Amino acid sequence: FPTRRSSDLFPSHDMVWFSQTIGPNRGIEAFLEIIKAIDFPVELHFVGKISAQYSLFLSDSLSGTPHQLYLHQPMSHADLLDFVAQFPIGLALENHHPPSRNLTISNKILIYLQLNMRVIATDTTGHLELKSSFPKSIAFISQSEITQSSITIKKLLTREKSSITNEMKQYDWSVQE
Repeated sequence: FPTRRSSDLFPSHDMVWFSQTIGPNRGIEAFLEIIKAIDFPVELHFVGKISAQYSLFLSDSLSGTPHQLYLHQPMSHADLLDFVAQFPIGLALENHHPPSRNLTISNKILIYLQLNMRVIATDTTGHLELKSSFPKSIAFISQSEITQSSITIKKLLTREKSSITNEMKQYDWSVQE
């Protein structure tokens, strides 16, 4: 797979997902089915260790679509934050099972919000706790509703960055004080 230099500028539809391991049962498979319904090119960047078998699965899943896949090796925490901050959209994909994945807010979604990124998140119970606080920043998708989820993603891709940044102001120290 091609590797992109972190100094390159990422277009407004590029998305990033990170973890120690890129593999099955992380919410990626359902997301790939949803993204196939998007008819304009999207670059998907995954950061983490990956097996040759799962790498082939990802490649095959996007075959015949306008989308590009980029795989990046794991990186230090500081490098990861700098790398992720370059993207306009972060992916917070979780399955509803086991219960621990469904009930918690993932570290990914919190990092993306702190970096003023737009977020595509699965509609787990934990993630949905953020819905009222970040209605413009987070697009919630359902793993079982491919068509509706692709429409939701398209709407997120057309939102202005300024409306997203304004949502974070509620957590500014001067406002909280």
